[in-house]
Amino acid sequence: MEEDIVLHVGAPKCGSSSLQATLSEAPDFQSRSNHPYSYVALTPQGRLLRSEKLTSSAHRTVFGYAASPDIAPDDTPAWLSQGADPIRQLVEEGITPILSAEGWINRAKRFREAEFLTGAKLTAHVIVFIRPPMEWLNSAWWQWGAWSNTTVERFVRANVEAARWNMLVTSWLRLPGVKKVTVRLADSDSVKGFFDILDVEPPVQKRTNSGIPASLRYFMTRNREFRASPHEPATEFAAARQLNWTEPTPWVIDTPLAGFVIRHLTQANKNLLDKFSAEDRAKVEQDPRWWDLDLYSARALANPADFSTSQALRDLATAMHTRLEAQRRALPADVTDRLSQWSDSMAIADADAILTTLLREILALDESQRQKT
Repeated sequence: MEEDIVLHVGAPKCGSSSLQATLSEAPDFQSRSNHPYSYVALTPQGRLLRSEKLTSSAHRTVFGYAASPDIAPDDTPAWLSQGADPIRQLVEEGITPILSAEGWINRAKRFREAEFLTGAKLTAHVIVFIRPPMEWLNSAWWQWGAWSNTTVERFVRANVEAARWNMLVTSWLRLPGVKKVTVRLADSDSVKGFFDILDVEPPVQKRTNSGIPASLRYFMTRNREFRASPHEPATEFAAARQLNWTEPTPWVIDTPLAGFVIRHLTQANKNLLDKFSAEDRAKVEQDPRWWDLDLYSARALANPADFSTSQALRDLATAMHTRLEAQRRALPADVTDRLSQWSDSMAIADADAILTTLLREILALDESQRQKT
């Protein structure tokens, strides 16, 4: 390592949760040439979590990982100005600290203003994982937009600049103290890719935020107690951990909107090509998801009604009930009876009432398991 520290800055929805969970599980490790690394996390109070304390903190949180805090667009918090001092101490011990926050891809300006690197005389290797912008915007809708009282079109048009990867990467390249920026594709295994960059044998992964049933996503849009705002994703993390359900994210970007994104970002994506390795550049050049409107024109939009049928909701209820029974979780007396009496003519409101009870129990189960670790 020629640089003092490693900064993994995102992007969001590009494998960050799985990477942070894996790093949190075993935060201290060595490269193949025996160079020591330590995954650390700054707290909003400016403290530094590392080693066993970091792992313990990760086990207790619903997200399953420890990470440094994001920074508001118009704020330079005190910890950003002061947090580099304990990191400098690790560097002086011959250890390379690793910090990660998926929202930092948008915060190079804040790091510059706080003199995070130059103030502590640190140099950094910045690592970025990215996805095709259209795929990212569709996932971003379900992460933030669906809970923001806006339309898909307004959300995509308002957030398309957040997927202008070339501009964001360039802002980090120009930050004083940054000696290298590595850009990788998140399509493959981001965790393995990260450790390969550091010449470290990849550990056993701890996956998190693997996804939830589409029927549960639409259930939560009808029952906002489980997702009150864009920044409260705890239910998804707990449900994904308990249900272990693999299902594609519903597609919500129609053809005219896809055309807007393609036209808006094509030149920026071309400018980004030189920042990839030769291997990843070839993948991007040949991947129609970056360039081809016809690909997206052929995609059918998700129909919420398809995921709110009696059968879809019954499958979801059965999956939650099965998980709770397997964990010997005591259920309200009438839940099993109501499930056995489920009919195709059941009203959505009645189905949602059963699902509400079951989901509360799923969340309680997840909470009790985390408190025991």
